[in-house]
Amino acid sequence: MLRGIFYILILLLFCGCQRNPGDFTLPDQVDFNQHIRPIISNNCFVCHGPDISSRKAELRLDQEFFAKSQSQSGLWPIRAGKPHRSEMYRRIMSDDPEQMMPPPETNRSLTAYEKALIGKWIEEGAEWKKHWAFILPENQFLSDNARHPIDQIIDQTLDRQHLQRIPQASNQQLIRRLSYLIKGLPPTEEDLAKNVEDDGDYEKYVNQLLTSPQYGERWARHWMDLARYAEGRGHEFDYPVIGAWRYRDYLIRAFNQDLPYDEFVIEQLAGDLLDTPRYNPEEGFNESLIGTLLLNIGEGKHSPVDTKDEEKIRIDNVIDVTSKTFLGLTVACARCHDHKFDDIPTTDYYALYGIFESSRAHLYPAERTPKEYQYIDSIQQLKQELLAYLESVSLTSNQPPASFISEKTKEIPSVNYTVLGDFRGENIGPWSSDGYCFGKKTTKGELVVDTKSNRAHIRISGTASSEKISRGLSGALRSPTFTIDSDYILFKAAGNHATIRIVPDNLQLIQDPIHGAFARKIESESLIDFISFVGQWKGTKAYIEIIPGNYYSRNGKGHYYRQNPEAWIEVEYVLALDSLIEFPSGVLLSNDKITRQESFLQIPQSIWNDYWLEKNRFSKFLQDTTFLAGMIDGDCIESAVFVRGDHRNLSEDKVPHRFLTALPGVGPDFPKTGSGRLALAKSIVDPENPLTSRIFVNRVWHHLFGKGIVTTVDNFGLQGTLPSHPELLDHLAVWFLENDWSVKKLIRYIVTSETFKQNTEADPHALEIDPENKLLHSFPLLRLEAEAIRDGILTCSDRLDLTMYGESIPLHLTDFLQGRGRPSESGPLDGAGRRSIYQALWRNFLPPFMTTFDMPIPFSTFGDRSETNVPAQSLTLLNDPFIREQAELWAKNLIKKNQDTSTLIESVYLKAFSRKPSADEIIISIQFINDQKEKYPQREDKYQLAWTDFCHSIFNMKEFIYLL
Repeated sequence: MLRGIFYILILLLFCGCQRNPGDFTLPDQVDFNQHIRPIISNNCFVCHGPDISSRKAELRLDQEFFAKSQSQSGLWPIRAGKPHRSEMYRRIMSDDPEQMMPPPETNRSLTAYEKALIGKWIEEGAEWKKHWAFILPENQFLSDNARHPIDQIIDQTLDRQHLQRIPQASNQQLIRRLSYLIKGLPPTEEDLAKNVEDDGDYEKYVNQLLTSPQYGERWARHWMDLARYAEGRGHEFDYPVIGAWRYRDYLIRAFNQDLPYDEFVIEQLAGDLLDTPRYNPEEGFNESLIGTLLLNIGEGKHSPVDTKDEEKIRIDNVIDVTSKTFLGLTVACARCHDHKFDDIPTTDYYALYGIFESSRAHLYPAERTPKEYQYIDSIQQLKQELLAYLESVSLTSNQPPASFISEKTKEIPSVNYTVLGDFRGENIGPWSSDGYCFGKKTTKGELVVDTKSNRAHIRISGTASSEKISRGLSGALRSPTFTIDSDYILFKAAGNHATIRIVPDNLQLIQDPIHGAFARKIESESLIDFISFVGQWKGTKAYIEIIPGNYYSRNGKGHYYRQNPEAWIEVEYVLALDSLIEFPSGVLLSNDKITRQESFLQIPQSIWNDYWLEKNRFSKFLQDTTFLAGMIDGDCIESAVFVRGDHRNLSEDKVPHRFLTALPGVGPDFPKTGSGRLALAKSIVDPENPLTSRIFVNRVWHHLFGKGIVTTVDNFGLQGTLPSHPELLDHLAVWFLENDWSVKKLIRYIVTSETFKQNTEADPHALEIDPENKLLHSFPLLRLEAEAIRDGILTCSDRLDLTMYGESIPLHLTDFLQGRGRPSESGPLDGAGRRSIYQALWRNFLPPFMTTFDMPIPFSTFGDRSETNVPAQSLTLLNDPFIREQAELWAKNLIKKNQDTSTLIESVYLKAFSRKPSADEIIISIQFINDQKEKYPQREDKYQLAWTDFCHSIFNMKEFIYLL
């Protein structure tokens, strides 16, 4: 009785203030996630949410315990069942500026309906739930087996509003829709001859499209928006991301091969850490390694003054991309404070920060295959045989015995130094190596040959050497992470075409004027001292990287990398010094140290020939010439919290590597060594993680319908939108997991629904009730993306070249594309006819046509492209030289057919719009062509010019760039 009176009072109160009393028809049951949480998240959490730094009155409304606990003053923020005794309700109902919530100065206010919802919710018991996205999806839908489950769910929602779906689109509309949405290209004439109104033929056509190589190109381009793909680092000079185009090709292959999504995720976050990586079935190279380019393809500055700040910016970007792309969460918002809306404390952010801080960039040979291990083994066997021969000769030879000398020549001056690396023994100590060249051992006991005189000996003292197998091999030797606390770092090294780099705060773009001393080119046949001054960087975290290769400039743009076939390097030791020394560094380490000097032994010509010829035969298969900038593990670094985001103000405690605290029990334990990226990846794809499958199926739905079930496709947090069809989202998420994370199966499942097959012509009555078509009472009107528009134009002109993979086509440079880092080479106007995905993307020089049609700037994740409708788009279609060129080419091809005008017009409509023209359209088109001919009375080519104008006008039709 009292509850009924309360509802009546609420309705009477609000109805008196509104024009339409129907606005206050409250739901039968108020749901916390659907109705209440969005209200308090948007209006209350800034002052009463997770972030302690901005919390007011010690009141917290984001967690049930605090929201329903009595305060010290005796007040209850929320008293279940008693709105009139709930301080929260009293405040939102107050008109007193000193009491009302939200306060007037926030410029926020609740509507009467929202206040009524809160009142009813409290009256009903104030049931609290976890945020819907953090609840494991359950497939609660019970299919009647008569219709597609998607249709049943959609129809249930429409029935509640007394609506129904629109009839099916025409045969040609469905063919064009499927072709563009699945492979990003218009259908062929053979496709248009199909009858897809039959369910069996429809599914055959869908399967045809999914097995087309162009499917992978289409869906890889979608993913590149998430990965913020570009081939340059941006900022000043736009330096290259080495091997970026290989990541693009990796994506295309992964989608075409239907790589399970969970494996796809793991490869991009931790492909370098897999025990059994995935190899390309045709060419044999390691696909999993290429995936890690995701983490190293972001923006980057060269020579920043504050390297730690630059590292902070880079890692923040990686966290932002990783969390939005795979989890649909804005974890980067917790960099300076606890997330103001979502249950993401700052410590969660710095747990991830430590994971990525513990990872290092690494240049992997792009085309290395497992077969090369056979060549390595063969060379090792040859060396062992020659080594055995030398040992046997040494025991029986009449050569003078080896001499022992003392290197102590004088008293050691007083110099403070620290040994960072000593390779004179048998192993490389705590240093790590990657690739074939350095291995895990030094050269002590190894064979040393003099190729000029056919002589050899066995090393008694070691070095870390890259030519243990052969010259020209790639790899790297890296030190543990250390803090620079000396003025100088000394390397005793020899080599050719090689480099030693001190990498501060994971900075890869090392160069003058600030960081020139951090990279030393090694060009010396004998071991000598190389010294770098690092005194101004004391306190900086760093590691040392020794590589048998060089960074160089190409066409005025630096930071490319190459491996000379004769490149090699060896290092005896690395020291940190407090002062310069004027004597050989060996004096510091050789006091009273006795070394044994071995003489070279002459090798008989027959033995030498067998060794040298065979070694060279195997070595030629091991030369690495192309590289990609992937990731590799470093030391396990746990990050402190940057207080208020300031990297110079650190918390005392450090945060261990772990997954999000809002998802306890998800994923494996994190290791105490290395980065923990593999554990992070496994946590993301753990079936107990409620986010990952939901996020991806929602992305696929977004690309097929133009709008996600959750429209904020990159944000499933409290600031994101609620699902329009929660049951459908959970059904698809569970279905996706049960079908082995297959992306192709998911797309097929969605597009075979009657919901997808609907016409775009909406019922006016339905639009009155649901003007935004959230309930899908018709198929949405979709505009093609920039890439699909351009590729469609090339298809019409018969200029499209479907060649796949390879280095990107240089951007066609106009006079307006100027600035530092401008590519030295301009590509052809039509991009050599290649699909848009193969056009070069430099961050500072993006294709104007693409950006005009809303291709995003690649600085972070963009799962939902903006869709603008601005004059620049019409002007581009009217005036862009590329458009005019393709219209002219199309016209020439038409004229060559030597057919009557009506037939040619029909072929134009089929190519452009996937349908035949009506009789009226043919008449109008003929009249247009004749009128245009009259405008070129003195031109011999007026017939071609008129057809060019006609084709150009077709490109400007709305139907050309929209899926009607």
